[in-house]
Order: sequence, then C-alpha cells, then structure tokens
Amino acid sequence: METDIKIICIESEAYYRLIDRLIDYIKLREGIKDEKWITPSEAKKMLNVKSDTTMQTLKDKGLIRFSGSKKNVVFDRHSILEYLEKNAKNTF
Repeated sequence: METDIKIICIESEAYYRLIDRLIDYIKLREGIKDEKWITPSEAKKMLNVKSDTTMQTLKDKGLIRFSGSKKNVVFDRHSILEYLEKNAKNTF
C-alpha cells in the first residue's frame, strides 16, 4: 500500500497568522475571554470561591491583584492564574 505524502510550504509569517486565527476561532467557539481585568463573579468562579469574605482576604493579603473602588472592583486574571499555579498540589 502506497501512501502519498504532500508537503506544504508557507512563509513563517503566514504560518503564525494562521495559528493566531486558529486560536481566535477556538476562543470564540469555546467562549473563552482573554481580558486582563475580570469581574468579581468571574474571579470567584476561577478560584472556586463562593464567599466575598474569602475574596477580601485574598485582596488584603496581596495574593491576587485588583483595581477599583469598593463598588467597582476588577481582578487581574493573570494574578489569579499565578495564585492557582503557586498553590497547586502535585498528585502522587
């Protein structure tokens, strides 16, 4: 049985544009947001936290970054991901 192998050559710039478009398509299809600042409810969901008190503790201890006043607080998505990564436990 013969297998035809075809090689497609494209410029590196075109390749990276294609990858970027593919990533954008997947994010759109899956409803993934890439915003730097997220709402308190989105932050709670990422952290699997239900309590406003827990969120306040994380803010007070400087464990996650936030901006805004009491009424209009937003959280830094990247700092939440860093917090989760730093506190992840290895499995046995």
